Amino acid sequence: MKIKINQILEDENGKLPLLEKNEEVSLKKICITAVLNPIKEDDFKTKMEKHGLWKRLLSSNEEIELTSEEITLLKECIHKCFVQLVLGQCVEMLEQKGGV
Repeated sequence: MKIKINQILEDENGKLPLLEKNEEVSLKKICITAVLNPIKEDDFKTKMEKHGLWKRLLSSNEEIELTSEEITLLKECIHKCFVQLVLGQCVEMLEQKGGV
């Protein structure tokens, strides 16, 4: 499934953009941070899958082709790293809900 990776998240008031250190927070930035975040339960295979996904995310500018398994992995990583404001928007973007 093609995902628009450059989508910008909204702030807590539902306004664009969500800012961190005066920079817009994109789905790409969240996904990269999430897959690079160490999770204690990750085995070797999962870490290597996350590494490969990181490389693909890094080289993607506007869209990225993701499998359903990769989308599930991203959602799980984001869930473990971020608060519900970020998680909810990213899940909607990854599942292409909300007019995306």
